[in-house]
Amino acid sequence: MKCGAADHFDSATQGPAVLLIGYGNLLRSDDGVGPAIVSRLAAIFGGDPRCACLTPHQLTPELAERVAGVERVVFVDASVEQAAGEVKIRRLKADGGAMSPVGHCASPEAILALSKALYDRAPRAWSIAVGVANLAVGDRLSPAVARAANRLCRRLSYRIRRWCRSFEKPLSHKDGTHVCQ
Repeated sequence: MKCGAADHFDSATQGPAVLLIGYGNLLRSDDGVGPAIVSRLAAIFGGDPRCACLTPHQLTPELAERVAGVERVVFVDASVEQAAGEVKIRRLKADGGAMSPVGHCASPEAILALSKALYDRAPRAWSIAVGVANLAVGDRLSPAVARAANRLCRRLSYRIRRWCRSFEKPLSHKDGTHVCQ
């Protein structure tokens, strides 16, 4: 059974079009780049109901329900596998094999797979990893990571505006014809 997903997530009651999830530890310098980026975007899109922003310390299974209710989700995190300030963007797919382990700390793929398994919905999804230089205790981004965060905020802001426009409903005349906005 799929937890009533078909009834709960219909197009009329569905949540925002875009969900941004920036996760990481704000007290470990560059590890906080995900929440820092999403917090900046929240300041830009805060009044727009088509865009929701979350900044959890880590990904948990409870996020699957929020993910199931959107059309697009972007996960933003720090990465030690790339050079400082290097940005890597990957398209994600809900793959049932990626679901384990889902515990205290999960991957974006696991959250998507859980969303698909429980709610029969998995949105279009991307993972953005920003290479880090400093993971020491602190609350500031290193210069290379701060520059990458600024560039990424500009790019994502542009993309989010386009995504949100694509979910606007056309205005209708009394005769049922639509007006292009």
